[in-house]
Amino acid sequence: MILKDVIGRKGSTIVSVEPDAALFDVAKMMHEHCCGSVVVAREGKLLGLVTEKAVVAAYAKKMFDNSTTAADVMDDNIPVIFDSEDVDEAMMIMTRRRQRHVLVQTARGTAGIVSLGDLVKHRFTEIELENRVLRDMARAALVS
Repeated sequence: MILKDVIGRKGSTIVSVEPDAALFDVAKMMHEHCCGSVVVAREGKLLGLVTEKAVVAAYAKKMFDNSTTAADVMDDNIPVIFDSEDVDEAMMIMTRRRQRHVLVQTARGTAGIVSLGDLVKHRFTEIELENRVLRDMARAALVS
């Protein structure tokens, strides 16, 4: 399965904030949208990504106050992959970089963001389908 299929199933909605958005507001948006990352952008230009991991780290470092902004905690080295790539490739990138989110691009721009959980879910769906097909083939072979 390719990433274009994953984006097609999960949707291409991207939650984004300005770099000067308060970290409290970013965390609230993550909660409201049930997402683990928020894109930081200004005037359509991608600047970085704030993840749940970054929010927790800011809290642990006692940086979680009214003055902390998205720009203060964002990761500006975002993993990017094209929507024509295979799910396994995206999983390898995430594993190597120890990140849970990857930005998916098309030739025309950003297609969406996928999380490791999204990829596991779609991989699990593929495996379930394979198992059903193999069971059906085995039953058919037993009957004939």
